[in-house]
Amino acid sequence: MAVINAQVSELIRSLRKKGWTTSVIAKHLATTGIRASLRTIQRHCLCAVVGKKKGRKPRKLTSQVMEIIDSILRADDELPARKVKELLQSRHNITIGLHSVRKAVRTLGWNFGKPRFVPMTRGKNKDLRPSPRVLLDSQPIIRAPSTGEEVTRSEAFWSEDDLQDVELRDRESKEA
Repeated sequence: MAVINAQVSELIRSLRKKGWTTSVIAKHLATTGIRASLRTIQRHCLCAVVGKKKGRKPRKLTSQVMEIIDSILRADDELPARKVKELLQSRHNITIGLHSVRKAVRTLGWNFGKPRFVPMTRGKNKDLRPSPRVLLDSQPIIRAPSTGEEVTRSEAFWSEDDLQDVELRDRESKEA
């Protein structure tokens, strides 16, 4: 297929105005050495400017918008992107997409990822951790293979002395 320039496009439109059909126009162009499909001719008949490239839209993530997003996150760094977008719309009348907000947040250096592993430190979250006695009470009772007694699964690992030591340490740490 040959590239149709502005002159040929104008010729196609003038022939159409004279009442020529698409197939007749295609045959006429073929005799002049221009091979064009019927669809191409129809497209040139419909609009005056074909194939005009669209200019780029102005960037919405300007430095001012980045500063506004940074100030919003400095006020509350746990805001989700959707809330930041809503605040930009309501307070500053700036409309940008969620992807653009997330991209700006990453560019500004805000990091919201969760740590992959957080070890339980000795004193931290102590109240949230269940004691071994609670764990034992919540486990199903089974029959021990050696003695035939009804025990929980973890009683095989925790002796009564171990449980008393742990409870004693728990009480001492609560008093301290």
